[in-house]
Amino acid sequence: MSEEIQRMIANQIEASLSGRNKYIILAHPSMDHIKKNLMELDPLSYTEVKVDWREFESGMPNIFIEEVHKLLPAHVLLLLNMRRKEILLDQLSLLYAIPRYGCRSLTVLLPFFPTGTMERVDREGEVATASTLSRMISAVPMTPGGPARFLIFDIHALQIRFYFQDSILPVLLSAMPLLLNLLKTRFSSEEVAVAFPDEGAKKRFGGFFEKEGYPVLFCSKVREGDKRVVRVAEGDPKGKHVFIVDDLCNTGLDEETYAALQRESARFGDLLMLDCQEGYGEGLLVKKVLAALKTFVHESAIQRQIPKLFMKVDDDSFVAWSLLCPKIASVHAPFGFLYMGMPDMVNRTDWWFNNTESPNYDPWENWPYNFYPFHMAGGPGYLLGMDLAAAIYGSFMEPPISWNEDKAIGIGVFRAKKRGLPVRHVYLHMDDGETDTLPFSGNWSTYPFYSQHQLSAKSISCLFELEMKLDVAGIALKTCWLSAPCLDERNDVGGGTVLACRSELEKRGANKVSVFVTHGVFPQGSWQKFEGAGFDKIFITDSIPETCQIFEERKSAQIFEVIKLAPALHTYLQGQVNSDARQAWRK
Repeated sequence: MSEEIQRMIANQIEASLSGRNKYIILAHPSMDHIKKNLMELDPLSYTEVKVDWREFESGMPNIFIEEVHKLLPAHVLLLLNMRRKEILLDQLSLLYAIPRYGCRSLTVLLPFFPTGTMERVDREGEVATASTLSRMISAVPMTPGGPARFLIFDIHALQIRFYFQDSILPVLLSAMPLLLNLLKTRFSSEEVAVAFPDEGAKKRFGGFFEKEGYPVLFCSKVREGDKRVVRVAEGDPKGKHVFIVDDLCNTGLDEETYAALQRESARFGDLLMLDCQEGYGEGLLVKKVLAALKTFVHESAIQRQIPKLFMKVDDDSFVAWSLLCPKIASVHAPFGFLYMGMPDMVNRTDWWFNNTESPNYDPWENWPYNFYPFHMAGGPGYLLGMDLAAAIYGSFMEPPISWNEDKAIGIGVFRAKKRGLPVRHVYLHMDDGETDTLPFSGNWSTYPFYSQHQLSAKSISCLFELEMKLDVAGIALKTCWLSAPCLDERNDVGGGTVLACRSELEKRGANKVSVFVTHGVFPQGSWQKFEGAGFDKIFITDSIPETCQIFEERKSAQIFEVIKLAPALHTYLQGQVNSDARQAWRK
C-alpha cells in the first residue's frame, strides 16, 4: 500500500473519530486576511491547506493543492475574491477541482459579488453580467454531502439569488449584526439614529435596527427646478449621532467621465505626475519617489483607468502641457519601458556631490565609481513607462544607491538595461535652469521648452497665463492636465449620494454623522474625498482585499476603520457543523 493511500485512510479515520468538526481552509492569496482572522479566532476549528498559484509561460493557470489528501473527507472552506477578472479563471479552476477530491462538504465564501450592480437589462444590447457569473459559479460539481454553499454578504440586488441554479445553495448573509454590535459596545452612551440613502435600503435593512429600538430615517432624491437634490424623507436627525448605512459605496468613475478619459488616453497617453519639493537631504527625496512609484504600480494594477506613464518634476519647474502631451502622443507605442527627459551625464568626483556642506552631498559608498550612469535630469522632469517603473521599484533600487533622486533612478534604469530589459530613450528639449538667459517673454508659438526648471513662482504664473492666451493652447492645456493628474490630487468622481446625505443631515441638526457600508470600492484614490468631508467615522468591512490594502498602507486615513467579517462568518460556520452553535446562531 502506497504511503499516500495510507495517509488518506488515516485522515478519514481521524476525521470520523474527532469530537470536534474542523474546516480545511483554502484561500486565494488576496483573501489571506480573512483566513488568518478565522484561524486566530479558533485555531482548533480551522486547518490550512496551501495552494500553489503558479502560471505557465503562456499566462494560463498552473495550480497545485498541497496535502490534497487532507480534503478527504473534510468540511472544506474556500475563500475567493472574484472582483478582478484577471484572477477569475484561476479561482474557478480550483473551485471546480475541489469536489472531485472527495470533500465531505464545500462552503465557499464570496464576500462581495462583483457583478451585482449589473443584474438587469434596461435597454436592448446590454449584457447582465450578474447572470453570467452566476452560471459560471453554478457549474461547480456536487460533493458527497450535497451541493456547495456560497456565502455572500449583502449582495447588491436580492433577486440575484434566483440566478443561481439548483446545483448550489446561495446563502445571503448580512454585515448589519456587526454594526449592531458596534453600536452597543462603542456608542451606547450616545443618542444614535440610522439613516438609509434611499427607501429600498430602508426596507431591506431597517428591520435590523427597528427591533433594537434605534430611530430609522431615510433620504430621498427629489427634483427642485432642474436639479435633483437629497432630502430627509422620513425621521428627525436633530441632536443625534446618525449612521448612514448601505451595502455598497462604489466611488469609481461614472460612465461619462470614464468615456472622456478613454478618449484622452487614446489621444495623449495618460500619465501620473509627482510634484516634488527640492532640498531633501540624505536620500529622503529618493524614498518619496520610490513611495510614489509603489503607489503608481500598485494602483495601476487595480484601477479601472490605468495611466501609461509616471512623471516626476520639481515644484519650481513650469511644464508646458499643451506641448508635452502632443509630443507624448507622437511617440510610438508601446510605452512600457520608455525613459523620457533631458539627458544628463555627471562626474561623480565633482565637489557638488562630495562636500558634506553641499545640499547634493552623496557619500562615496553610495556609488563608488567616477561617473554616475547616464540619466535624465530630475529638475525639469523625467517620464517612466509603467513596466519600467515596476521593474525599477521591484528589483533595481537596492543599495548601493545614490541619495540624489534623478541619479538613483538612472542607476535603476542602468541595472534594468544590464539585465536585458528593452529600455527605450526619448530625449526632450528642456531647460534645467543652468543658463544665464532671461525668462521667456516672446509669443507662445516660439516657446522652446517642454519643461523649464529653476523658475520663480511669478515666472511660472506668467508662463501659464501666456500659454492660456491662445484658445487652441488653452483647450489643449485643459485636456492634457486632466490626462496628467497629480499623484495626490486625483480626479474627484463618485460618492456623491453619501456626501449629499451627510450635508442634508447636518442641515437638519444631526450632532455627528458616520457611515457604515459593507463593501467599499475606492479606485482612483477616491477615498480621499471623504477625509475632509465632515464625517465622524467611516466603517467598512474587509470584504474587498484591495480596499483593505489601501488603508493598511495609509495609516493616516484616520476616519476610516475596517471591520472584520471573520466573527460573523465563524458563528455561521460553526452553526453548520455543531448543533449547539447552530441553536446559538439562530437566536
